Amino acid sequence: MPISLSADAIFSNGAAFTYPWTRSRPVAVAVSAGRIIAVGEPQQVERFRRDDTADIDLEGGVVLPGFQDSHVHPLNAGLMLDSCWLLNTFGKDETIDAVAGYARRHPERAWIQGWGWKQEDFGPQGPTRDLLDHLVPDKPVYLTRADGHAAVVNTAALQAASIGETDADPAGGRYERFDDGTLTGLLHEDAMKAVQRVIPPKSREELVAGLEVGQRHLLSLGITGWQDASFEREQLLAYRGLEESGRLLGHVNGALRWHPGDGFDQIEHFNDVRQRFSSSHITLDTVKVMVDGVIEGSQSAALNEPYLDPVTGAPTSNYGRPFYSADRLVEIVDELTAQGFQLHFHVIGDRAVHMALDAVQTAFARHGNPGNHPVFSHIQLVDEEDIPRFAELGAIASMQPFWAARDSTQENMTIPYIGTQRAAREYPFHALAKAHARLAGGSDWMISSAYPIDGIHVAVNRNQYDWTSSGRAVDEPHPEPLYIHNAISLAEGLTAYTYGTATANNRQHITGRLAPGYRADLVVLDRDPFDGPIEEIGAAKVRATYIAGKEVYRA
Repeated sequence: MPISLSADAIFSNGAAFTYPWTRSRPVAVAVSAGRIIAVGEPQQVERFRRDDTADIDLEGGVVLPGFQDSHVHPLNAGLMLDSCWLLNTFGKDETIDAVAGYARRHPERAWIQGWGWKQEDFGPQGPTRDLLDHLVPDKPVYLTRADGHAAVVNTAALQAASIGETDADPAGGRYERFDDGTLTGLLHEDAMKAVQRVIPPKSREELVAGLEVGQRHLLSLGITGWQDASFEREQLLAYRGLEESGRLLGHVNGALRWHPGDGFDQIEHFNDVRQRFSSSHITLDTVKVMVDGVIEGSQSAALNEPYLDPVTGAPTSNYGRPFYSADRLVEIVDELTAQGFQLHFHVIGDRAVHMALDAVQTAFARHGNPGNHPVFSHIQLVDEEDIPRFAELGAIASMQPFWAARDSTQENMTIPYIGTQRAAREYPFHALAKAHARLAGGSDWMISSAYPIDGIHVAVNRNQYDWTSSGRAVDEPHPEPLYIHNAISLAEGLTAYTYGTATANNRQHITGRLAPGYRADLVVLDRDPFDGPIEEIGAAKVRATYIAGKEVYRA
């Protein structure tokens, strides 16, 4: 950069890390007019100082490009923080007490809504409407499971939604039933929408307030941009309201939601939304397609080999069921690619990953790459033969590393259903990185911690840090890692949450790196995680967050 430029601020007295480095370096960073103008030895960067240049003392910490999240739900999380929050309850009794207590404290609520109950606390059948009828007999109850792929309701909620005992399962979903055919109250996947439709909608003001709560949390974690992985009417109202008030600070890439029960006329709507509502803060060039479900709880993730009986270990007849036939998925991806949309796939099982890769390969052969990278979120199981295809297609492996730890969910709800041989292939981050796939970090918050350092710690250690002192832990750390051969390095983890997520969000040309000309979206950590043992990565905390050189959070 020309030396005639002068710095508004200089970050020094610490280290920095950026792609493509392999560890941190003791350098300074100069910022002017919201952009980085110099990264280098402190004495070199001093040339850009003027009389009123601000000194940002790193105090031995580290400055990085602002973290980004490739798969997150900040509006839903912000709203749910005001609901019956069950994610920090442990065991069936604690969960039941929390629901009953919340209902007693909020007699004014027409519906009791909550989030975060855990399947393993209630066994394979899950909680039932009879249980909720006993706890809350006089109003509808709707409680979402921790993974977001199922909900349990009481009889009043079924009646409000006019769901009868003989109703057929909706497309893309399932009503759980007892052996006699009666409804248990558990709703899987798109069956949840039958009840969601009759819950009184939030006002625009409530939506905006909920999103602001979510944004505030993300900024406090050093996150300066994100891909909202389910962008529908409520998200549009909330983001537009926050933006119009001047309070939308981060950049959001909204993934418009494809509905399997609707036809191709959805694309006309997507194009209209993209043209009318994209702005400097909001990009709407992405469509999310749910290809399968989840392994835990509902065994609805699409697998190449059958699920196992958790007691005997014998193969069952259930392979999971993708939400589309292979031909239908090709048609959807082909048309969206022709329209220039980025694809964001929810893919958990190896069969689902294979189908989505095939669909992208077919679409790219017909239309060419529209100039973006298809995003494959979750990638819990990937067939070994499919791993090289990520790099070949320029596909993003959007990982949620916080899940790649040995915990009660793995021990009780995953490994017994897929066996240790397949479990050893879970979340194959190292194999993907070795095959030159682009890794991007995400959280799926509110399902798990949104803090990138939490995810990076697990990606490197394949185990959770002991966060109990900060109240962030959702489970006791397990002494044994979840197949350490799938771990990645600290540099790979940090890159995934910076340059990798910038690439997933189609902003790698202006964010995600510490380099002259890039936006000064920055995060400052209170310590350099490269200087300590990898077992202590999770101890790092965010000291400050900057967007375009302006401080938007300080601890």
